[in-house]
Amino acid sequence: MSLEERLENEVTANLITFLLLKCVQQYGRSYGYQMKKFIQEKTGKSIPEGTLYPILSKLRDKKPPRYGYLRSFREEVQGGRKRRYYELTERGKSQLKIWPKKWLELNEFVQTILNHLNTE
Repeated sequence: MSLEERLENEVTANLITFLLLKCVQQYGRSYGYQMKKFIQEKTGKSIPEGTLYPILSKLRDKKPPRYGYLRSFREEVQGGRKRRYYELTERGKSQLKIWPKKWLELNEFVQTILNHLNTE
């Protein structure tokens, strides 16, 4: 994998992480497919399940390199199937208060560098 691909994947994974937490915040609790639809509606881009569920796993667990931003539980749905739902933990809620400001700061930082480089 090239450096460009790795950087794009890392930025995308971080953006998806933020959007997943926002989805859970909006719905109070969410399941994977619901989050996938939420992100597709908000961004116009589809997230492969092979990307979605590993990120949810990292957000859920507390063991390194995991974050503990979500808790999960299974609940029976139609037909006796069980669906895994996710809810924000206190740690996840506090991150959602911080991240929008951090995203704006990072965007401003990158724009400043790009503007500086474009004038040289």
